[in-house]
Amino acid sequence: MNELARNLVLRHLNRPEYVPYPEGLLSDMYWSIFEVAGWRAGDGGGAKARGLIYDADGQTGGLNWTLESTRPGPDISKWKDGLRRSSLAVVDNGDPIAEAITASLLGIRSKQARRRPATPLSPNIGLLQNRIGIMAKARPQNISEIIEEMYRLGAASGPESVTETDSACGRLGRAAARRLDSDDFLRTIDEAVRLGIFPQEKVNRRAVGEEGAVTHRENCLPPNNPFVWFHRSWSRLTSDVWVDALPARRWADWATAVLRTAIGFGFLWEMYWYESIARHILGVGRTGAADHSLATIWVSTRARPVMDWEPSSSSVERRDVSSSMKALVEKGVAIRLVLDEMIGEDSEETVDEAVRRLAGDSDARDDLERALQREGGATGSAKNFWEAVRYSLGIRDESGSFPDYYGVLRKRGRRYLLIDPETEWVAVIASLTCGIPSDRSTLREVRNELSCLGLQPSVSELVLQLERAGLARSSPDADDAVYVEAAYGG
Repeated sequence: MNELARNLVLRHLNRPEYVPYPEGLLSDMYWSIFEVAGWRAGDGGGAKARGLIYDADGQTGGLNWTLESTRPGPDISKWKDGLRRSSLAVVDNGDPIAEAITASLLGIRSKQARRRPATPLSPNIGLLQNRIGIMAKARPQNISEIIEEMYRLGAASGPESVTETDSACGRLGRAAARRLDSDDFLRTIDEAVRLGIFPQEKVNRRAVGEEGAVTHRENCLPPNNPFVWFHRSWSRLTSDVWVDALPARRWADWATAVLRTAIGFGFLWEMYWYESIARHILGVGRTGAADHSLATIWVSTRARPVMDWEPSSSSVERRDVSSSMKALVEKGVAIRLVLDEMIGEDSEETVDEAVRRLAGDSDARDDLERALQREGGATGSAKNFWEAVRYSLGIRDESGSFPDYYGVLRKRGRRYLLIDPETEWVAVIASLTCGIPSDRSTLREVRNELSCLGLQPSVSELVLQLERAGLARSSPDADDAVYVEAAYGG
């Protein structure tokens, strides 16, 4: 545990930007693992930034960026040639087979969206879109760096440790390689994309150490937070046993769900963390408490959840979390600015010393008090935080050809957001709690994992969610003794 006050502020965690298509998370990670000659993840190197998307639906870009569709058609001759060269037998003219495969790669489509990503089942399929094409702007945020930093934070504040070669992107690369080694058909499609869309000589794996190089990150975070959950869950999902257990598309969906959950709850919890620090400092200033320690701040973060998960039987108004989330983000961003200014990045103060100093500084207390009194919706710089959280955790389409089964927050009308997770999201959280596919966990362990994310559902509500997902059938009376089976268990 590092108790230097400068580590209270997560300065290395880049500011968020919402990703309109969840498939873009894995794709951006693949762009950090592989390189295409003349390209970067967000730039083609030309006068205009060069964006890729699987299906552009006639869109061509913006003022300083271009948009290109990588979906073959209407001339699919190169795609068919790629299929043949990758050893797939194409009968007759090959059009029906080629078109069926291209359609099967489509990802989630929102009702009003004109662009559509591909589901990144493999590295080359993941390269069919880049962050410019996903986020429709010339200079989008580097999403893979945010993911990598969250993975580092989880390793540094959790009970586990990482090696110098361990990284979120590195683990994805190894998992993808294992999948291709064992899945002949997917390997064929992956090769067809490389040969038919990207010329063979242009796609290369980056040198070892460039794919999200690990840097030890000191922090003062408690041992239970969303980053710890992410490090643990991602390490498990990318392990050999889970790669072997899950079908290719399901594994990609689960990986995307873990990333969405980490980003959404990670940024929301960060705001909650700053609010807890501010309340602790002000409490010390009011009461003159002698305990200024970091452990006391940790206790305050466990006192209440980040979001109130009300029972599904409650009224819509009571279940709504939209206004409380917006207020948390608004306050958290304001508090972060105050702490960033008052605790220098090079400060050698301990947490105890900094709390004592700020609690005794009337100007500092006034600034923190004003930040805590911020009301209304997320505005200004807080808007990016709010959108990143809402789009990461929100359920996209609920019907149609490609519904979203991995969201947590459901819209009700134009005003309300309810915690009403899809069953597949529940399955991901509960199954990875088991550690390996053939194992099982208890209700207590699932509750602990949700607690890391900042969620504290009642026992009866959690059992109801697990029963809907088909993972637990016991009565809530059994409490923490209820067993939870892993989906796709051996």
